[in-house]
Amino acid sequence: MSAGAKRAGVERPGGPVCVSAGYFGPADTPLFAHLHRPAVEAWSGRAVVLCPPFGYEAMSSHRLFRELADALAEAGHVCLRFDPPGTGDSADPPGHDGGAAMAAWPAAIVSAMDHLQMVLGGAAIVLVGLRLGALMAAQAAQGRSDVLGWVAMAPVLRGRQMVRECKALGLATQARTGLGAAGAPAGAIEAGGFRLSANDVAALSALALPDLARPAPHGLVLARPDQTDAVQSLPWFDGHNSEAWSIQPFEGYDALMQVPHFAQVPAQAVAAVCAWVGRLPVAPKATPAGEMLRGAVRLSGGDVVEHAVAVPAGGIALRGVLTLPTQGMPDRAVVMINTGAEHRVGSNRMYVGWARHWARRGCAALRVDLSGLGNSPPHRRGHANHVHNAYAVEDLRAICVWLRQQHGIPTLHLVGLCSGAFHAFTAAVEDVPFQSVTPINQMVYFWQDKMPLLGEARDAVAVAVAAGAGRALRDPARWRKLMRGEVRVGLILGAVARRGWQRAVALGRSLLRATGWPLTNDLPTVLRQLAARGTRVHWVFSAGEPGLVMLREQGGRALRQAQTRGHVGVTVLPETDHTFTQQAMQQRLFDAVDAALALDVHSPAGGRVSAASGASTREAA
Repeated sequence: MSAGAKRAGVERPGGPVCVSAGYFGPADTPLFAHLHRPAVEAWSGRAVVLCPPFGYEAMSSHRLFRELADALAEAGHVCLRFDPPGTGDSADPPGHDGGAAMAAWPAAIVSAMDHLQMVLGGAAIVLVGLRLGALMAAQAAQGRSDVLGWVAMAPVLRGRQMVRECKALGLATQARTGLGAAGAPAGAIEAGGFRLSANDVAALSALALPDLARPAPHGLVLARPDQTDAVQSLPWFDGHNSEAWSIQPFEGYDALMQVPHFAQVPAQAVAAVCAWVGRLPVAPKATPAGEMLRGAVRLSGGDVVEHAVAVPAGGIALRGVLTLPTQGMPDRAVVMINTGAEHRVGSNRMYVGWARHWARRGCAALRVDLSGLGNSPPHRRGHANHVHNAYAVEDLRAICVWLRQQHGIPTLHLVGLCSGAFHAFTAAVEDVPFQSVTPINQMVYFWQDKMPLLGEARDAVAVAVAAGAGRALRDPARWRKLMRGEVRVGLILGAVARRGWQRAVALGRSLLRATGWPLTNDLPTVLRQLAARGTRVHWVFSAGEPGLVMLREQGGRALRQAQTRGHVGVTVLPETDHTFTQQAMQQRLFDAVDAALALDVHSPAGGRVSAASGASTREAA
């Protein structure tokens, strides 16, 4: 391993704040965390533990937690943000049932507090939780005397309430996709791509804020308008604001809980939390001692090790997790990059399980945040949270150099979903030295600089809406909706017109190509160049994806020829949606990607392991 991968933390100074990444907690369930520290002389004596929400809420609020941790550290407070067991980059607990390990969350928060007390030599603890994280933090604080403050942002007041919300979200997903809860075990709930097992449902249903003792001497609740009365009625809140306990409105909650690339950090909430923590009584300061975070851990079973790494790229460090088998350094690796603005764990945390599976079969796996996304800072002239940033290709080139030079891994494969699929394909076009790329549900093939994010989907939306309009012509119920004025006719007509334009452009380009006229952003030309370089592209699409229609239309005969010659593959997965929001869909996707990669690696126990095959359709030429 490189020195950077071995060091606990791989520290990156950021002005007065130092941010380190690594692991803490029990050996059988190590927890991944980021520690944000002020300069020693600036430390207030307070230590803050950030407790995240569940599922897609955690994905949407990831940037909030990172910016809040930075702001708290800049104000002089040590801040630990971590992934509870079974979530994010943390380990799955022994006997993990595919859910969220809810019963283990309070103990994990206790472990975080104990770890801070150990390494800081004593501190006044403040727990800050969002949604379910606030309820879990209150549970973890029971019986502790070192918790000075509790901050709850839009807290879940009763676990049963959260269970009902998850059921409703799961049913809404089924209605949107037209697919049932395929493959979900009895009693489990699938909500927004994340599963609550029957054990999780039981653990959650047993929790309620009104049943708990006051979690700390001081408290702040940032409440949504619909929560204020319920919060004031808590038996330990006294029904009114006081010097020690107060309620403030949570400004910006709705804008926060959007898909990550549209989610907005609520600046007013960040400022309110920092100001409130800063007014807490000053505690005597001890001298920090002990190991801050571990840089690498073995996961349960002992056959896989994960390293918190920082990949140098043009003056910044790309944050990631490198998963390796314990028996020797592999000769190949799979790199997985961000989906939209989601951090590196992938849509619905898929990439974490994939990485550990491949490592057990003898293949390295790196899940990494590109610049400006997740936990990686932007380049000097870049922008944070910019999904199609201009530095992505150079980031990927730096990743290739790092894996080859620092770890001696010669054969590299790249996987990306949605915008990650675009970056994977573009990396191949720009001759970044990956042996193969696997774009999943790619929506755009050539990017126009400064195109707004919604512009990416414009052509894809036209394909989808026009296709839906064609199906609706045969549906009497749709005609009745039209007669009632419930159909956006202008939108449909605009999509149909744009679809006609797309077909006309495709035909025109085909005619110009036949005459030898040079074309820019020409997919057939690119496919021939990739074949000449020996770079294989294997697309995976959910059935009905507009990107598949665009690939066929733009690729034309060149695509069919490339498939015949084995330079290109296309796999179509039935009964899946764009982001694979059910675990049965996620398994089908993994089987397809695994087969497309054809890793053919040695398992740690010896012997060849062939790629799995899933219920998919492989297109013939």
